[in-house]
Amino acid sequence: MTLRKKFILLWGFIASTVLVCLGTSYVVGVLLERELSWPYEHSTRALAVLSDFEKQLFEQINLFHTQEFDPLVAAEKFDQHHSAMLEDLELFEFVPGARGENSTGIARNLRDRAVAARDICLEALRSDDEALMPQAEGHLDRIHMLVERIDEQLLNESTQAITYGRRMSRFHQVVTASGIVAALLTGLLGSMLMQRWVVAPVQDLRAAAREIAQGNFAYRLPEPDRKDEIALLSREVNHMASTIESMQREAVERERFAAIGEMVRRIVHNLRNPLAGIRNMAELTLRQSDGDTAIAENQQTVIRSIDRFDVWLKGLLLATKNQEIDPQPINPERWLGQVVQALQPLATARQATVTIDCSKAPPEIIVDAMQFEQAVTAVITNALQVSPPQSVVRVSLASENDAAEWTLDIADEGPGVPVEYHSRIFEPYFTTKADGTGIGLATTRMIVTKHEGSIALLPSNGRGARFIIRMPDIPGRINEPNG
Repeated sequence: MTLRKKFILLWGFIASTVLVCLGTSYVVGVLLERELSWPYEHSTRALAVLSDFEKQLFEQINLFHTQEFDPLVAAEKFDQHHSAMLEDLELFEFVPGARGENSTGIARNLRDRAVAARDICLEALRSDDEALMPQAEGHLDRIHMLVERIDEQLLNESTQAITYGRRMSRFHQVVTASGIVAALLTGLLGSMLMQRWVVAPVQDLRAAAREIAQGNFAYRLPEPDRKDEIALLSREVNHMASTIESMQREAVERERFAAIGEMVRRIVHNLRNPLAGIRNMAELTLRQSDGDTAIAENQQTVIRSIDRFDVWLKGLLLATKNQEIDPQPINPERWLGQVVQALQPLATARQATVTIDCSKAPPEIIVDAMQFEQAVTAVITNALQVSPPQSVVRVSLASENDAAEWTLDIADEGPGVPVEYHSRIFEPYFTTKADGTGIGLATTRMIVTKHEGSIALLPSNGRGARFIIRMPDIPGRINEPNG
């Protein structure tokens, strides 16, 4: 998932959480306002109507306690108060109670009592009959008691509404607090994801840039398990560092091989002059042998060896000049036999034996015979130089039937190469011998690499060192395009 999609989802989640919290708080606030204000509004209206009703009732009762009054006037006032009471009851019928119940039943009860009391009270006032007075006042007192009970009921319902409002207020507080906590947790989650997706990877990139700027091209970022833009950038930084490291290594190798080439040219120049003198002496001795067959054969061997060595020196000069190779098909067994034969005097001096195994060799191999001879000679020479007396240097050339390569295996019975030197054994000027130059194996790797092959020092379980050269059956096969 890309970084853009991650942030869209993150901000969408945060926005949704905030909107849900705000929406819930708003809805609860509206419900709280309605549940608290609605009972108070209607209770207030009901109490106002009942208060006016009760006022008219008191006026009717006072008419019976007036000492001096005109019966007709008193009856007329009573009837006016009665009409006002009925109007109040009509209003009261449409005032819902504190719990939302309609007050029609209460108003109808009051109306029936008021109508029943009207007839008796009017008759008592008009007739001025003392016997009817207590009966009329009793009706009015019962109406007053009913009104007081209704007032008490409305007050009780108001108290219940207050209690309910407090519960709703606490619920609103809980909802608001929950919304705040949810928003904080969402913000914390966003910060953690920001730290994981952006801050930490950017810090790693800064550390990598600092290490690479200081020349540490071997530094690598941890391989990310994501597929966003920063993860892709991390992989590109690793690839860039690998490329720079490889280019730097190649540049160092070129400089080292250039130095080797300069040293080899000096060595060849210093060797060819004395070799020419030795050859001249061998030719002079051959002419003066006077038919001595043994002396003639020895001098001819010296002359052939010097000529071969001179060809080898010329090839070494060409190799260090980075000349292109000229691969040609050759017979591996015959070629390898010539290489070993040239090294036979060294083997004899070391009291060692060199064996050749070409039983699994291909019919022919394609190499630059002269340059590849130099490469193999350097490895076998090193093996003979470290071999103890009566030891064997084994050289085998083989190819698998289904493989597009062949291998040259050279193993000795010497002290071997310490493990800590394995990674440096092919570096120019690196040597483990007191009289070594560090040029032979470096030149070998250079020539093998020109043939698009590889050389490696294999780990050994006991004594000795084992070098293996892997070569393609046809140079360039690996790089040929398909089709």
